[in-house]
Amino acid sequence: MYGAIVVDPAEGENELPPADVSYVLVQSEWYTQQFRENLLTGDFDKMVSVAPDVVAFNGIAFQYRDYSLEARVGQRVRIYFVDAGPNLNSAFHVIGEIFTDVYPGGDFSQATSGVSTYTVAPGQGVIFDLVFDEPGEYVIVDHSMRSAYLGAYGLIKVSL
Repeated sequence: MYGAIVVDPAEGENELPPADVSYVLVQSEWYTQQFRENLLTGDFDKMVSVAPDVVAFNGIAFQYRDYSLEARVGQRVRIYFVDAGPNLNSAFHVIGEIFTDVYPGGDFSQATSGVSTYTVAPGQGVIFDLVFDEPGEYVIVDHSMRSAYLGAYGLIKVSL
């Protein structure tokens, strides 16, 4: 299984504040070995040893470094985040910003605010809201630097 399903509550039930921009990020690890020519297959031994070749957002390492997410100053940016694993926690972080609200497990009644880094376990989903006060390029990472180095790294470009 791989991916995310976003389920909004029924109208009037525990509604989140409206977001101006929404993104879905699924973090995963890839444990691979060469099968033949340009074809890879899974490597069970690497998975059991927790030695990933790649840690990525939405299946492709560093894709949001080259094709950044976008927002504007003052907009509420919502990130629906899932750690697909299979093994590593994600220490999800946006460098230079504090999450306005964090909804663990998507549970609106458990909201917390003022968080800079939040741990997401394999198989867990969390909703993150941010409001940027300044334009610039904000780095999104798994704050485990090994994971960031292996591909869980990107940018949110914020304009006026």
